[in-house]
Amino acid sequence: MRNRRINQGIVAATVVVCAASGLGAPSNADDGGDDSLERAQRAEQRTASGVAATETRLTELSAKANRLKLTAAQAEAESITAQQELSTSISKAVEAQEAANAAEANLAQARRRIGRLARESYREGSSPLKGARLVGGTKTAAEAYKRARAYRILANKTNRDVSAFENARANAVTLQKAADQKAKEESAKASQAQQAVAEASQASTKARSEVESIAQERNALVSRLAAQKGVTAELVKQQREQKEAAAESKAEAERQAVVVAAQKKVEAEAQAEARKQAEVQAEAQKQA
Repeated sequence: MRNRRINQGIVAATVVVCAASGLGAPSNADDGGDDSLERAQRAEQRTASGVAATETRLTELSAKANRLKLTAAQAEAESITAQQELSTSISKAVEAQEAANAAEANLAQARRRIGRLARESYREGSSPLKGARLVGGTKTAAEAYKRARAYRILANKTNRDVSAFENARANAVTLQKAADQKAKEESAKASQAQQAVAEASQASTKARSEVESIAQERNALVSRLAAQKGVTAELVKQQREQKEAAAESKAEAERQAVVVAAQKKVEAEAQAEARKQAEVQAEAQKQA
């Protein structure tokens, strides 16, 4: 009986000790490990989100840079066209004035011929009576005929020279008016062309400046992306170049096409103008 009481006391004491020490309760030893894993997962998700955001921004900047480069190429094409228009306007005004100057030179030459005829007529006389006396003073009919014929030739030449002078004077006046009008018209066109060249230059400069700013931002993003991925910036840069190579190649081809088209247009217009001038000169030589 006594031994049973002793054993019961030992069991009761053991239960108390176990309860006090927590040996009989569920264990919470894994709670700290779960928290660490969750924190690691959240950090990984943040990194992935950051990488995705950086990648997206780099793609956006690449597309924007290509658009700006195309804008610069279009501005260059507009400048090429405007410069050709400016050159053409100046050439047309100069050609018109040269034609007027040539007409004035012809007028001066005709004026000198008229002056000589006037002096000759004053010395020898050109009235019908004077001509009759010249014929009447001859000794033979043959001599009289020769003198009369010479007189008619002189009179005809005088009439031709006078007519040529009048035509030259009218032509000089007409061409000078045309040259003045052409100068006025082409001056306005030249001003517009100069303005177009200036605007194209400003647009190109602005676009290129923005492209440079984008390049700086891209470099910073590449460094950030490299840090996020735990790799070198050079590796990230190479990866981006490979990823964007197709789009960049397509954009470059489009830019080149814009500039080449403008150059071909200018060359074609210049050749057409040269042919036109050659035809005009050939026609003038025929009429001369």
